[in-house]
Amino acid sequence: PGKENTPSAETRSIIPADEVAVHSTADNALPGMGHTLTWPLDAGRDLSRLGNWHDYLGFFEWPAAHGPFVAVYDPVQDAGGVRVFPAAIARGSKVFALGWQRPLDTAYYTNDGSSYVELHGGLAPTFNDQVALHAGETVKWSETWYPLDGIGGVKSANEHGALTFAQRDDGVQVGFYSPQPFAGELVVLAGDQEVGRRAVTAAPDAPFTGVIPYADPASVPAGADLAVRVLDKTGIPLLAAD
Repeated sequence: PGKENTPSAETRSIIPADEVAVHSTADNALPGMGHTLTWPLDAGRDLSRLGNWHDYLGFFEWPAAHGPFVAVYDPVQDAGGVRVFPAAIARGSKVFALGWQRPLDTAYYTNDGSSYVELHGGLAPTFNDQVALHAGETVKWSETWYPLDGIGGVKSANEHGALTFAQRDDGVQVGFYSPQPFAGELVVLAGDQEVGRRAVTAAPDAPFTGVIPYADPASVPAGADLAVRVLDKTGIPLLAAD
């Protein structure tokens, strides 16, 4: 992701899973093929951050994709990509990257020193599983893939966009990327109570970043359990992040 054609150490894999299964790795500190890791923290190491990888690593969501999305985001270059998919059908979700401290030699695949991160998807949960189609049988589904930038990270995503937020004393700092022109509202909730609301617009070349101020800052304690909702102009919920 990003203009440099090489991800930074801060690149994050955003996966809504608690476990992943190793497909391949040269990292001797990790178990081998088929063994599971807790995600994102395993033995105290945050594997969602590329800079914490020693060698190359590929892994599957375990025991299958959770959905409805996976993402990669580099906050240094403020850019990334999202895959949105129906996990009940497309049960495969895989990530691969070349490592960081001892990465694979880029000469294996390019002559310009560029680097990358892979997102895979498929019907089977892993490469060791198979899906059979019998005579006359069909299977189909829809996926949405889109690049995104300018919002700092990803907490939640679907076909309507990607959302991230962080609490402040006076409100919530929100980033919202929409893959199509959007006009609507962002609503902040503390539990079941609405504590902030703001009308916003966004577009692929103009993501929204800004503060949703609290209606009453004194009523929202520091560290409160917050959620952000994206509503269209008719009030229909499109996306949420907790």
